[in-house]
Amino acid sequence: YFSTNLSPTQAIVASRPLVSIYTILMYVLYAALVFCFIASVNSFAPSTTRRGGQGLQIRPHRTSLKFSSEERIESIKTGAVGGIVGATASSQFLYVSTQFLTDIANPIGQWEFQTDMASIEGALFAICYRYIVRLDLDNEMLKTGALGAFIIIRTLPLISVPSSCSSIPLQCEYFYVIDPATIPQIALHLLESAALFSSAYFALNFSFSKKWLSPFGEKK
Repeated sequence: YFSTNLSPTQAIVASRPLVSIYTILMYVLYAALVFCFIASVNSFAPSTTRRGGQGLQIRPHRTSLKFSSEERIESIKTGAVGGIVGATASSQFLYVSTQFLTDIANPIGQWEFQTDMASIEGALFAICYRYIVRLDLDNEMLKTGALGAFIIIRTLPLISVPSSCSSIPLQCEYFYVIDPATIPQIALHLLESAALFSSAYFALNFSFSKKWLSPFGEKK
C-alpha cells in the first residue's frame, strides 16, 4: 500500500479502505455534534438554592424546557424550512461544481444526490440551531458560532489530498493540506457550505422575528 511503485489505478484501489474510514468518521462526527447539542438541553433544568431557614427554593431558568408534542411539531417545521432553503441556495453552487469544476462520470446524478444531501444537512442544522439558540435570540456569538461550526464540519471532510502531497505525516507544499491544488477545493466547498447553512440561518432568524417559527422553549 505504501509502495512508491504503485500505478495511479492501483493507488486508488488501495486507498479505498482509508477513504471509507474517513467517511465513517465524518458521519460519526456529525452524530456526536448533534448529540452534544441536543443533550445540552439538560443544562437548562431548574436549579435549587437554599435561603436561610426557608428550605429549598426552586430557581427556574428562562423557562421549563420540555419536549412536548408542540415542540416536536415546531422542530419538524423548522427542519423543513432549513432543508428547503438550504438545498435551494446551495444547489446553484453544487451545479457549477459538479458540471464544470470536477471530473465526475455522472455529473447530473451527482448534482441531484448532493442537492438531496444538502436538504438533509440543512434540516439537521435548522433543528439543532433551534435547540442551541432557544430564547437567546440576541446572543450573536452563540448564533454565529453554531453557524460556523456547521460550515467547518461540512467543508473539511470534502477536501481531496492531491498526489503531490506526502503522507504519514501528511505534508503538502505550504502547510499540512494547504497546497495550490487544494486551495481552490477549500474555497469551493467553503462557498457551498456557507450558501447552504447561511441561507438557512437567515431564514430561521427571519422566521423567528416574524413569529412564523419559534425557538425551543418559547411559549406560543
